[in-house]
Amino acid sequence: MTTHACHLDGEAEIDRLLDVMSNRLRRAVIYYFEEQTERTVESLSSLAAYLSAVIPSLATNAAKIKLIHKHLPQLETTGWLEFDGRTETVVYHGNDYAATLLADLRMTFTDEHDD
Repeated sequence: MTTHACHLDGEAEIDRLLDVMSNRLRRAVIYYFEEQTERTVESLSSLAAYLSAVIPSLATNAAKIKLIHKHLPQLETTGWLEFDGRTETVVYHGNDYAATLLADLRMTFTDEHDD
């Protein structure tokens, strides 16, 4: 029996998008740049302060640590942004599907609908 890999067009991209969107902090970072600001460059401190404001159980310092050690590197690896640890600056590149994905997730999993 020959083993063939089952491969659908765009499967890897779908997996990357769903992985990024599977975490609340990463969704909040994307939402910040897509919906809350026109800026594409932000300081780590400002981003962490925003996250602690929208996720009350998350202190600003804890947000910075989580961003630096986990979420910014993952978003950087997948091409969503760049993080300069020396200057603590985040440069957002986004994704062509970000706004649509956020809206679809919001409609699917919450009562927040854009009418």
